[in-house]
Amino acid sequence: GNGCRTNAIAPLLWQQARQQAHTLSGSLGMFGLPEGSRLARQIEQLLHTEPALIHAKAASLRQWVNQLCQEIEQSSGVGEQALPAASWEDDRPLLLIVDRDRTLVNQLAPEAVTWGFRVEIATNLTRARDKLLLESPDVVLLDPTSSPVAAESVSLLNELNQQVPAIPVIIFTEQGKLTERLELARLGGCTFLQKPTPLPQVLAVVNQVRHHADRAKAGVMVVDDDLALLAVVRSLLEPWGLKLTTLADPQQFWDVLEAASPDLLVLDIAMPQISGIELCRIVRNDARWSSLPIVFLTAHTDADTINQVFAVGADDFVSKPIVGPELVTRIINRLERMRFLRTLAEIDPLTQLANRQKATQDLDKFLRLAKRQTQPFCLALLNLDTAKPRDESPDYPVVEEGLRQFGQWVRQEFGAEDVVGRWSNQEFVVGFYGMTKQESRQRLNRLLSRLQPSSTPRQGASSIAHSPTLQVRLSGGVAQYPDDGTTLHRLCQAADTALHQAKAAGGDRILLVERQSLNSPVPE
Repeated sequence: GNGCRTNAIAPLLWQQARQQAHTLSGSLGMFGLPEGSRLARQIEQLLHTEPALIHAKAASLRQWVNQLCQEIEQSSGVGEQALPAASWEDDRPLLLIVDRDRTLVNQLAPEAVTWGFRVEIATNLTRARDKLLLESPDVVLLDPTSSPVAAESVSLLNELNQQVPAIPVIIFTEQGKLTERLELARLGGCTFLQKPTPLPQVLAVVNQVRHHADRAKAGVMVVDDDLALLAVVRSLLEPWGLKLTTLADPQQFWDVLEAASPDLLVLDIAMPQISGIELCRIVRNDARWSSLPIVFLTAHTDADTINQVFAVGADDFVSKPIVGPELVTRIINRLERMRFLRTLAEIDPLTQLANRQKATQDLDKFLRLAKRQTQPFCLALLNLDTAKPRDESPDYPVVEEGLRQFGQWVRQEFGAEDVVGRWSNQEFVVGFYGMTKQESRQRLNRLLSRLQPSSTPRQGASSIAHSPTLQVRLSGGVAQYPDDGTTLHRLCQAADTALHQAKAAGGDRILLVERQSLNSPVPE
């Protein structure tokens, strides 16, 4: 009130008053005080006018401020109830181990901690469900035999798949029967590991599955100087499985953006020191971030403001006070479009496998991990040779269908812990972390057996192995880090040498790199 009666008010006080009004106009509406939000917006709009007009309307300003104070006092506690309580959280990923083998669990738990996980242990499904009620794990390592009733394990898997987002599960069991695997695989979202497996390899798979799930989680970065609004946005978006990064100080923007590497950016239009408009310009002028989707939060929906928002490169805007469903819908829609475009850029449309660029990135990540963890890593190059029978040229649609079906078989045979991609026209690449050449060849031979004409096709399914118009041979070469090379380029060269040897020997075989062949020239 005293400030309103004074002709000369320090510029800093004007700025603080405008900022407080701006913060209240956004926050009060979210906390169930629409009248308070309206009054704060009126005050903010007046404080943005010329000092002479503010002085002329001093009486109205005092009245609005008094009404705003009464509104807040009458509803005291509403904001406190709506605002999530601040608490320290351990941000390490959580691994839930469900296994009745206490000896194994006691060995796995400390190993998982060294890999940067928090660990919860359940020796039966009842305890597992109790723990799931308290906290949602990032990965579940499950032995289905933890329950004597198989249907209970299937029920738990189904529940984990129904979560939003689905919780990734690794089946870690001695059971190796195909019928049991098929029953569990039908539920989806499972990676299989056969007991016994060395602990480092188990944790490498857990880590890879976790990273794969994290990549599936879209990252959203929200920049707003209003801490209450940031807390509400977090409570709205995190239940949708979004990975949220919030920032209240726009001066730290660039460092946080680089560290978070979000899939979508949400900016408040009016902030002290640096506005959202200025931040948007900075992002759009940087080659690395120029295509990042940007959504603005604004209490001003006049034509000039909206035109300014889109002129600097915004994709969308949400008006304050925020309506929860509207914010969630707009962000999810933007992320779905972004994910669709990314899929087009990373996935081979015919085989639905990673394309060469994406596969190269994933192979490189695994190779670096193998170096850090002192683990073997194998790279296999496969060639699907579609030879023409009786000097007849096979129909291109038949060859295309063969490649499509081969891609489907490869996806079924290998899990999230493996890197699988289409390398060139009829050449494919597979990366095996924590496996020797001999173990990798065993897995590839299972795929090879599906292409043998002697194999029985599944009922109702076409098979390129039984095609009357196409003869198919699968040849492969396998190289191992560090024995056959310490760089991705050298491993590819070594595997390619073994692949050419397999083809020269008639195909339908997987050959390992031999030490004497490493000094031989690589065939063109």
